Amino acid sequence: MVSIRERNLMRRLVTGILGVVVLCGCADDRRGRNDSYVNGGSYVGCRPSIGLEQNSVLLSTPTIGNGDLLLLDLTTRGITNLTLSDEYEGDAVFSPNYNRIAFVREINSRGSIWTMNADGTDKRQHTFDDYYNHSPTYLTPHEVVYCKEGGQFGDRRDHLWVVDTRSNEGRPLSAKSLQGNSPDVALERFVAFARFLDGRLEVLLWDIKEQTLSSLGEGSGPAFSPDGSRLVVVASKLGDFQYDLCMIDLHSKKRTWITDTGGYKAYPSWPADNHIFYLDSTGTRELGKIVRVSLDNFSIEVLHNLEERTMSKPDLDK
Repeated sequence: MVSIRERNLMRRLVTGILGVVVLCGCADDRRGRNDSYVNGGSYVGCRPSIGLEQNSVLLSTPTIGNGDLLLLDLTTRGITNLTLSDEYEGDAVFSPNYNRIAFVREINSRGSIWTMNADGTDKRQHTFDDYYNHSPTYLTPHEVVYCKEGGQFGDRRDHLWVVDTRSNEGRPLSAKSLQGNSPDVALERFVAFARFLDGRLEVLLWDIKEQTLSSLGEGSGPAFSPDGSRLVVVASKLGDFQYDLCMIDLHSKKRTWITDTGGYKAYPSWPADNHIFYLDSTGTRELGKIVRVSLDNFSIEVLHNLEERTMSKPDLDK
């Protein structure tokens, strides 16, 4: 029988792995994300982003190349390639008006923030430094919040930055040098993000207008509700290896569990009042499945299995 002390130690170990692999999403100094996946590591950057009227899902997969962006039609289950380069592309998100997409492209194993039209045209690079930049999300239709590995200080911690996609000018999100991962934005004012500190994952809320930072307790991968009044996070329900989705009311701080299936949840997205999308897998190596849960009756529907090779990679020379 496993003792309480041993269980706590195992939990801290798994939490640490999730914090480094799932949340940070950074490549190491020697190889990029696809290289890490090919050599036995996790594939980081699947991150489903939901299209207008919830009729499509934007995602990244290594099954047809080195990591390419796809658009999955939820009605026909048809798949359209948005990128087909020899570089890794992933970690993508729609803009607030769904006209543009922000994503990460690797160049020499270093991540840069790019944008493109929703149909895959007009690709533009916006960061040009030597840091690994990742986890973009839109602050405004023209500004993208992202994580800069190393930030201002040349260390390995992630710092939250903003880039203006019209001018490519970048700046820290705050003069206080906020450190964290997986940011999400609500009402062009609030930024929720996760931080790994003292062996635990914590969700923080930054108020841009008031310049205040508050803790929302344990969790990772925060995603705002459409009206910005609630968050969904990934958290440990039973204190062991079960990671499920939990809803936090930002006024009362009350927590409500949404799922109770165990395994590994990641990248929740809350595009409409009654549905939350997320990535579900049994382990960090498995690509997993894109799942939709109804907040009306908590029913779960598997939308797409990322392990399936739905199409072969075309000849890039043609």
